[in-house]
Amino acid sequence: MRDMTIKKMSSTQQGTMLIVDDDEFVVEILTTYFESETPWTVHQCANGNDVSHMVGSIQPNIILMDLKLPDINGIDLIYQLKRNREISNIPIIVMSGHDDLTYKRQALKAGATRYLTKPIHPAVLKNILNKYLPGPPLA
Repeated sequence: MRDMTIKKMSSTQQGTMLIVDDDEFVVEILTTYFESETPWTVHQCANGNDVSHMVGSIQPNIILMDLKLPDINGIDLIYQLKRNREISNIPIIVMSGHDDLTYKRQALKAGATRYLTKPIHPAVLKNILNKYLPGPPLA
């Protein structure tokens, strides 16, 4: 598995997103789709320990995050991000394989903006993200 810890994927600037997921396949599909279909800059991070630092340096407009990370519980990470005043306003969209009401409630209580259950079609995700990224909505 290649290192996905911190990697800038595209340079066109209309909005910036951070994908936090250790599943290389999911990250690759989303990155490929957003690079080809949108003008958004995509960054990725494979573990929770690097997220706070990365968010502070790139200031994304939105964070797409899985709850199952190798080094931290995603719910705990959401709490950490929302406690930081400098980045607490960044919307966090949870993408999880858990379709359990308990997980959804915990994520939303922690500060997640939306909770989506995998698999998520990239075009559906693009429509959701249009609400949070700057610039005119993309078709």
